Amino acid sequence: PLLWLAEWLEANNPNNQYILGPRNWTDLSREEKLELCFKHLDRDSSGYLTQNELLAIASKLNPVADVAEAKKTLDFMDSNGDNQVSLSEYLEAMGFLLSTLDSEQFEAKIHEMLAATHLSYFSREEKVMMAFRHLDVNNNGLLELDELILLGQKLNPKTDEEAARKTIHMMDLDGDHQ
Repeated sequence: PLLWLAEWLEANNPNNQYILGPRNWTDLSREEKLELCFKHLDRDSSGYLTQNELLAIASKLNPVADVAEAKKTLDFMDSNGDNQVSLSEYLEAMGFLLSTLDSEQFEAKIHEMLAATHLSYFSREEKVMMAFRHLDVNNNGLLELDELILLGQKLNPKTDEEAARKTIHMMDLDGDHQ
């Protein structure tokens, strides 16, 4: 049901890297999933995580996170003391931190991190425009009744034309029914 979201994320990937790669998510090992997270955290594609990159994700996952928390995370992960976290350091630290989680808990943490890192690159306006472009199936710049019905049925299979009409009426500021 969320295939459209995966397609959207791939199309709007700021690092021009595969999000899921050529394989299915379920076929990836824990280490491969952590590598994927590392690539998304590495905003400048340098191959290292800096304090600023760690702060960016920390603030998305925990709104009260500050520079001190990012520095503490950097110090924990940075085993060679060069003030940056390499992929191998990240894998070692995260492998240790997540080793006690069962598969379901691990998946939830990975998904939370991927969602926070990917969408954090975009402003609120950009996110709204990306969602609009995805919903505008015929690319005419308007959300029409059939498109809202399709969206509604993705969210709730019982959505009908009447519910879509009410949504259009509520959102249609110029009264053109689109």
